[in-house]
Amino acid sequence: MATIKIKAWLIKILFLICTSITVSSAQGQILYTTTNGHVVVVAEQDSNRIIGESHKAFIVFNYQKAEIEAILNLKTLDTGIDTLNQLLQTLKESEVKYKGKLGIDYIETKSHPPQTFDILGMLTLNSVTKQVTFKATLTHLSNSSAFACLLTAGTTIKFVDFNIHQSVIDSSETINIQIVQSVLRKDMR
Repeated sequence: MATIKIKAWLIKILFLICTSITVSSAQGQILYTTTNGHVVVVAEQDSNRIIGESHKAFIVFNYQKAEIEAILNLKTLDTGIDTLNQLLQTLKESEVKYKGKLGIDYIETKSHPPQTFDILGMLTLNSVTKQVTFKATLTHLSNSSAFACLLTAGTTIKFVDFNIHQSVIDSSETINIQIVQSVLRKDMR
């Protein structure tokens, strides 16, 4: 009798596990998520540049709606400058969020010419949310088995717009943000 109850309990657990896998698979037909998105941030003063790079951006693409959500913890940026990296580790407001709509109807993963468009969205940085537009290009990759496209996007923001009154480079008033992200083939997700 106890063996039958244990088997029934195991069947219920397996059913719940299978159900959650099915739900994830159903969502996987629409969404692509990565936890290792590539982001480059560039601050310039005269001819001097400071480049911060992270491979730990959390990015979600909705292929059918052509939407993107991205979260980056600034503490994951590596500038190659120890004192600046240590400063980044002390930030209280270290999370940056962006949610936007690509200026295309859907993300095409089959062969296509390069598509250039704007991504209109809201950027939250330093507890301030503002509309920010990225200039973007979606380029088809014909010789890759797993990746269909490469999305490159860039924008420039002003420090003052996000209540940042002291930049990493004293006289720099702006910072350039570049995102480079591969887009999986629909049948690989």
